[in-house]
Amino acid sequence: ILFWRSMPVTDAEAVISKLVTAIVIIPMVTVAVVIATHLVNLAVTSIWFSAKGADAGHLIWGSVPLLDNWLAALIVTLASAVWMSPFVGWFLFVSAYTKRSPFLMAFMPLVLIPILEFIFLRSSFFADAVFSRKGMIPLFRGMDIEAFFDEETLHLSEEAVSLLAFLDVGRFLTSPSMWGGVVICALFVTAAIYVRRYRDES
Repeated sequence: ILFWRSMPVTDAEAVISKLVTAIVIIPMVTVAVVIATHLVNLAVTSIWFSAKGADAGHLIWGSVPLLDNWLAALIVTLASAVWMSPFVGWFLFVSAYTKRSPFLMAFMPLVLIPILEFIFLRSSFFADAVFSRKGMIPLFRGMDIEAFFDEETLHLSEEAVSLLAFLDVGRFLTSPSMWGGVVICALFVTAAIYVRRYRDES
């Protein structure tokens, strides 16, 4: 801890670097690992198919638009990180404010507030706003089973196999819920910077 404190890094740079690591770097590294694992899997499968006398180039590498699906995986991962950014900002704020047991202090309000709200107000606004966010990301289009098949040739169409066909990036970027989450994250990050600065000065 003393080593990191001695480095010429401002409180804002320290907090923002953690934010960028959580929302950008970790998702990109995750997708890179997934792509590398996928390539290894495809290579091994191709060797097995070739040993059986099958056309691995057509059956494995030509059956699915790999670049489209990898790009879709990157978009989904980054969009999910941005969508969950209020929680990242909250954890950064708690870690800056609390010296002991930051994990406990971060999750305790998320558990106690819904319970107290239900007991005293008989409502669940906080729980709906917090916990429902994990399953309502406005990025995916509706999926129709008929879209998976070409009506004339009765085989999987390239558009159906490509995951990009089911993503609506414009809808995500214009979502008020997404931007509201970004604003909340920014407020928590700003609070974390000021808390760190006040704690260092005191």
